[in-house]
Amino acid sequence: MNLSVTPEMRSGRSAFIALMFAFICTFTNCSKTKNPAPGGATESGLTGVVVDINGIPVSGATIRIDNQEVTSTATGTFKIADIQLSDKRYVVTCSKTGYFTQQRALLRPDAGTARMQFTLHTKEITHTISAQNGGAAALSDGSKVDIPASGVVTPDGSNYAGPVRMSVVHLDPSDEDFPLRVPGGDLRAIREDASEVMLYSYGMMQVEMESEDGERLQLKAGKPATLTITIPQEQQATAPATIPLWYYDEAAGIWKEEGIAARQGNKYVGTVKHFSSWNVDAPKPFAKVKGCIFGPCGGLGMPNMLVSIGQTTTITDANGNFTATVPSDIPYNISVERRHNGGIGGVAQAMPALPKEGNATQNLSLPCSPYVTGRLSTCTGEPMVGFITMFIDGVNTGSTFTDEAANFKLFAPKGKTVVLKAYDMLSHFAEITVEMPDNDNGKELPDVKLCDNKVLGETSFIINGAGFNNKLWVMAGEGKPTVANGFFDLSDGSTFCAIAHNSNTLSLKFEGSTKGTYEEDTDITLKLNNVIYASDGATKIIVTKYEEVGGTIEGTFTGTLKEVLGNKTVTITNGKFAAIRVQL
Repeated sequence: MNLSVTPEMRSGRSAFIALMFAFICTFTNCSKTKNPAPGGATESGLTGVVVDINGIPVSGATIRIDNQEVTSTATGTFKIADIQLSDKRYVVTCSKTGYFTQQRALLRPDAGTARMQFTLHTKEITHTISAQNGGAAALSDGSKVDIPASGVVTPDGSNYAGPVRMSVVHLDPSDEDFPLRVPGGDLRAIREDASEVMLYSYGMMQVEMESEDGERLQLKAGKPATLTITIPQEQQATAPATIPLWYYDEAAGIWKEEGIAARQGNKYVGTVKHFSSWNVDAPKPFAKVKGCIFGPCGGLGMPNMLVSIGQTTTITDANGNFTATVPSDIPYNISVERRHNGGIGGVAQAMPALPKEGNATQNLSLPCSPYVTGRLSTCTGEPMVGFITMFIDGVNTGSTFTDEAANFKLFAPKGKTVVLKAYDMLSHFAEITVEMPDNDNGKELPDVKLCDNKVLGETSFIINGAGFNNKLWVMAGEGKPTVANGFFDLSDGSTFCAIAHNSNTLSLKFEGSTKGTYEEDTDITLKLNNVIYASDGATKIIVTKYEEVGGTIEGTFTGTLKEVLGNKTVTITNGKFAAIRVQL
């Protein structure tokens, strides 16, 4: 199944297409791993995982460090076996079409393999303005970007006068996922006097501009833009009257000081001469914290645990140890969140502010908790990668993807009855009820076999135009099996559905997570006979069924679509769709 997205498809809709195609590729093996380039004497290795903001693994993402490059697997994992780490800090880059590129700083481990997680944010066109007239790209929380009239140029410096498509995202420090989304990861920065500092953020903006053809645009010299960044409620008491502006330099892998923002009420306002990621931050000297995350009931150190430390994150090494830098003079929390660690966690420790170059040691012991492990397989016993969601008293309390060997592990309270719902992306599923022990022992299940198919309604439509004459198209038949999945994107409140059969794909997006009629902020995209059509006019999606994870999303749709790389238009009538909901 060829589900690749070409460079010509760069638009708000194509970002959506890229997201869904990547999601399908996760379970159709359409990514390949490149061999890493030679790197000299081996001092360490690097392993990790690439996920989106909802925790869905992202396959086909490119991970680069120095001259080495690999691609994430079907389950989002990656591994670089040989890295020559001779310095204290390295920057690793992760990129994929349809997402904002993310970089994470890597500190050389004392021994063994370094570990990291990339959390990619979908890049969608949020606003379109006139380059000639300028305009404001405002977000719902009051943050915005004001572009001056005749203030946009192409990469070669030529004036640009057409529509400007903008991707604008506000990163809110009060958001629990903020540490996962910070460019660079560790908030290290360089001041205008070349001194190095640690940042404490009051908010960030990611801004990218492109032409109708997907060409990256920039601000014209002498035509600065104005950024307005909303200060979170809990930080307003400490937010200073003025604060430095910082931009993230991808080439150097670090934040750099450039300009000042002034506080106006609950917002910071400042001007910028170019776009990348911008930050309003207080510069602080470095301090350091280290510790160990011990397993439940006083167990050994836990490897690969995602630990939140103030506004940054780190991952424990093979012995459960972690080390991180924090800004001095700022209190911070250390926590291990269940939702990032397969149901285990739920511990936090408030830490006092450290002085300049101060050091702290803080170990955390995870609460005693039994676990359930198992393996997903086909009816014939072959391992099958998939997704497992755990319910207690009808409430979703944890979920995880299997590893590459199809194994899974989830933690649950002792003595509870849990329901495990397991499924792959081809609509095979299994539901198992497990009685957790009253003690803290683990429970190993026999193979969980994915044999049954959920009964899905038909996905079909009638298409006219571009050579079609009242053609009834059904997403089923001979060839590769139909993949039909949908999920709710917590980051923007949208539901995405994608139904694919052979090389044909239908993608739908609507703003919401309930039954109802959607006629605004909808997208319908169709890849048919290797031609891609996107919404161009009125579209309507009527959702008739919207169930919990593991259930179905069903409805009807109509719309007018136009070729992405041409001028032909098609109309869709009598559309019906059905998909398995695979994530919150």
